[in-house]
Amino acid sequence: MERSSARGGRAVLTLLFFIGVTSWHVLAQDGPGIAVHVVQRGENLYRISLQYGLTVDQIADANGIANPDAISVGQRLLIPSPGSAEEPILAIIHIVQPGETLETIAALYEVNLDTLGAANRITGTAEVYVGQTLIVPGTEIVSAAPSDVVEPSSTGAEEVSAADASEVRDPTSTIVHIVQRGESLFEISKKYGVSVNDLTQANQLADPSLIYPGQELLIPGVSPPQYAGALPQPIERLTIMPLVFVEGRSARVDFTTSEAVSVTGQFLDHPLHAISQNNGRLHSMLIAVPLGTVGGIYPMTLTVAGSSGAGTPFDINVQVNPGGYRQESLTLAADQLGLIDAAVDAAEMAILRQVMSGFSAERTFGTLLGLPAAAPLSSPFGNHRTYNGGIYENTHTGTDFAAPAGAPIFAPASGRVVLADTLNVRGVATILDHGWGVYTGYWHQTERYVSLGDFVEEGQMIGTVGSTGRATGAHLHWELWIDGVPVDPMQWVSEPLGY
Repeated sequence: MERSSARGGRAVLTLLFFIGVTSWHVLAQDGPGIAVHVVQRGENLYRISLQYGLTVDQIADANGIANPDAISVGQRLLIPSPGSAEEPILAIIHIVQPGETLETIAALYEVNLDTLGAANRITGTAEVYVGQTLIVPGTEIVSAAPSDVVEPSSTGAEEVSAADASEVRDPTSTIVHIVQRGESLFEISKKYGVSVNDLTQANQLADPSLIYPGQELLIPGVSPPQYAGALPQPIERLTIMPLVFVEGRSARVDFTTSEAVSVTGQFLDHPLHAISQNNGRLHSMLIAVPLGTVGGIYPMTLTVAGSSGAGTPFDINVQVNPGGYRQESLTLAADQLGLIDAAVDAAEMAILRQVMSGFSAERTFGTLLGLPAAAPLSSPFGNHRTYNGGIYENTHTGTDFAAPAGAPIFAPASGRVVLADTLNVRGVATILDHGWGVYTGYWHQTERYVSLGDFVEEGQMIGTVGSTGRATGAHLHWELWIDGVPVDPMQWVSEPLGY
């Protein structure tokens, strides 16, 4: 059920932490009055003190910490007993959404701007960014009216073409939790204050213990607080998934407008293509974060032009985290050493970029992609490579599957063949166009069973695994590109970027 606020904003996700309950990060209990807390990424001493109903000084004194700002990830902290505290402390954790500022968030919760900044170590004119987690000190949780409660609906994400735009699910109108690696249904239920049984029924789960990373779960009965931002007209609601970007991975932006508009965008000096549906009022953009992007805060610019014809740029600050990719060393046979020449690599990469930079509004992929081979992964996306003891100047732009020669290769989604050729480095190669700027590539094949211009169905056998081109042995090298930028294809297997 769609919800609006007095500010005209969309519903946002805010986590309510009931402090005083045993923390998920407590690893040991040392006697009746002492626990051990392991510092997690993004935590500060103020945030940890709220979790246990203590003050910063109490934890600092218990651990001999002279500077409360000088704690590090992985540090073990002794947590003394909260003493006579009878009631748990209630604190709101607010996740920054597009269009929000520190000033608007402070106004929403009626807290002092300086107090909010100090609680989150934000000083001066520093800007917040989408996905940033803020502690809102001294706030109370207010129950929502029954009319504001989200009603469960179907979890089925149907693939819809532009011609069926009126049937497209509006991703900004419901609260959906994306399961993260290592999460259980019990942990998710605690985050939102709902029962495991309610989650099970709302999502029609046959076995509550069987959930997987990337799975979409509807959260029933949750009433988020008001949106604290000011989206420019005619934008009504806007969502970004994931809220924090990662180098070498994909993201998606969806927003609705009050009228039919034309949309352009830009991120990291790269143009963004918009897919407009629902009579020009529902818009989606797929974003590729290139390998080599330095971690930091970057602006994403959207320009929306309505009936007046004038478009106003709207900047959204987003965080990009490093991909944390590793190094690997490979040894090539003597007759393949000429294939590591930088000029050979560059010439072939130019061919791929030309083929995989096109854009079509006709989409042929579903919510998740399938796997192209029934084999274990042998080399993940993003690794920095050296050949025969050279320097680490090559980057692995795909995922390798350790399949034997002659093993079948399957199309992970429907698409049209836009390249069927034999290349120097990539050997027998096939590229499929899936629409919306999404392409997949298959290298080093022994045989290819499709031709240029063919339309293939999901699951269709398109070739066999081999070792043609620059390869140390038989394997399938699988790539996924968005708007001419290679990204991690395995993200598309586990995260529903195609909802």
